[in-house]
Amino acid sequence: MNTDARQPSSANLTHAGGFSKRVVDFSRRASWMLRLTGSPWQTFTTIRQIRRHQDRIQTVRSGPFSISFRGTDELALYEVLVLQEYDFLRPFLKTCDRPKVLDIGAHIGTFAIWTLSVNIQAQVLSVEADPDTFQISLQNSQKLASQGFHWQTLEKAAGATDDEFLSFSSAGPSMSHRLNEEGDIAVYSISLRSLLNVIDPQHEGVDLMKIDIEGCEENFLCNNPDALDQVKSVVVELHPELCNVKKVLRILKSKYSSIQSINNRLSSKPLIYCQH
Repeated sequence: MNTDARQPSSANLTHAGGFSKRVVDFSRRASWMLRLTGSPWQTFTTIRQIRRHQDRIQTVRSGPFSISFRGTDELALYEVLVLQEYDFLRPFLKTCDRPKVLDIGAHIGTFAIWTLSVNIQAQVLSVEADPDTFQISLQNSQKLASQGFHWQTLEKAAGATDDEFLSFSSAGPSMSHRLNEEGDIAVYSISLRSLLNVIDPQHEGVDLMKIDIEGCEENFLCNNPDALDQVKSVVVELHPELCNVKKVLRILKSKYSSIQSINNRLSSKPLIYCQH
């Protein structure tokens, strides 16, 4: 008897393997998405909509907050609101009275939302350069502002100086968009000093500044080092392939007595926590 007909072909094996991988991927995705949708059916519907329309705005919830996002923004939801990668800041934020927080490289605002969930009295100023992503962040901040939260957003690129005309690239995943001389989007810059004048005009001190700006941290920090005297603590994600990390660290070490590396993150990029 010819037994070859009973054996699965390589094509069938490949198809079966691909199907199994898709099932596993869906299950993993659904397990964390469920924490933001509240029901299995809403999770299924949200994932299906993301697959069909990556740029269509969807809505999930984190605690009492309704959050707008696109399919391309999933990783931001996962890292900040599900994995809670900034949770090491919780004890500090909870002890602050009406903390002033600068969110540099806000993306769709997940860090600001997380901050306000920890301390509802926080005053947050977010800066985002990508015009499309800024619009999502603006939607989120306006929803929270209507509920009495203090969250302001600016469509600017964090830079060395004010009002410099810069090119911004929208290529690739939304969380990795960055300044690029050949970029297809124009955006104006704003300096650290000017941002401090917005959030802290009386120079009483900013409690926390979070920075995630895809390599622009060198220009932003190293051209305004004295402005850091007004900032009590800084969390910055460093991008070794895009800037001079040693130069950035040298500036931070000259201004902060405690510098800690945050480990056990999904991202391999260094995350540094600095305190006076």
